[in-house]
Amino acid sequence: MIKNVKRITALVLALLLCLVFTGCHKKGEIAVKVSYEDYKDEFTSGFYACALLYADMEGQQKVSQSATEEQLSSANFDYLKQKIDGKEYKDWVKARALEICKEVFAYKVLCEMNKVQTADTLAAASELAASYWSSYYSEIMTPNGVGLETFKDYSAYQEYATAYFGFLYGEGGTKEVPKEEINKFLKEKYAYVNVLSLDISTLKEEEVEEKEKEYNKYLARLKKGENFGKIYAEANNEQYTANKNDSGIFNNDKATIWGAKDTMYDNDYFNNVAGLKNGQAKVFKVDDENGKYIILVVKGDILQKGNTSLETLKDNVRHELKDDEFEKEITEFVKKITLNEVKFATKPFKVDKIQYPDYSY
Repeated sequence: MIKNVKRITALVLALLLCLVFTGCHKKGEIAVKVSYEDYKDEFTSGFYACALLYADMEGQQKVSQSATEEQLSSANFDYLKQKIDGKEYKDWVKARALEICKEVFAYKVLCEMNKVQTADTLAAASELAASYWSSYYSEIMTPNGVGLETFKDYSAYQEYATAYFGFLYGEGGTKEVPKEEINKFLKEKYAYVNVLSLDISTLKEEEVEEKEKEYNKYLARLKKGENFGKIYAEANNEQYTANKNDSGIFNNDKATIWGAKDTMYDNDYFNNVAGLKNGQAKVFKVDDENGKYIILVVKGDILQKGNTSLETLKDNVRHELKDDEFEKEITEFVKKITLNEVKFATKPFKVDKIQYPDYSY
């Protein structure tokens, strides 16, 4: 199961672009039956197809993580010939698809058992799925036997995970993550920054020196209290409009998040700003695999009201702190679920028949 359950719906929506299985199946036929005590559910072949594709993408990620760059770049490299956890690739993907069906059922059962309010969450999932469908997904899905209702249904089941996680760890939850713990993580592992950068990889040495002087002049102006937004506009030949919500030299309209290693906002240059105090600015140069740059950065207070992403960031932190615990609970619960596969309905969907458009993966 992937670490960040909040991302599940967005990821699945992206994955579904690639749903181009060969083979035929009867519309709406039942492919998987699941049960736990008095709770029962059935999933259609289209639903199973979504799970199989998602399992295949997960399998490819696992193989990619363990393979060398040389192997991955080889024209002869074939995911289907690899093994995952000692299992043949196709067997692993098939088993993972069935496990996914059990997992999404587990989320729903846990929500129902605990009387979790899911109406708003499911409505949002349905609305988002419909929006994606009307824009371009129907052109991919319809020819391959997946209709809008199946698309919406799969998205909704994934959102039960979001609802149950919030019930446990959200504000007022049964295992609420303390505000102090969230704020501490934000201040230590994230940086709320304004960034002005210049690619110097093609500049001559004397040109680089001139640009360094220019950036250090910007730095001096910031230290005198000039707002970053004005300097940013000047450097990019844009018009500057003052923002009443700006905090000193920091400009909220130009804010971005840099995170420490292994966080959702992992940024290679986080350590360059981690030691700065709120309201401090710095110029530094980098020369690494990402390129050669001069960078001007201003650090802001990540907890300030002007940070419109603050609630989203807090929710992300809850996941970073509690996803492992959440995953463990779901894994244990899934073991209690009974699954019956209707093989004549799942048979047409074969791992080695999954195809991906060139632009999708």
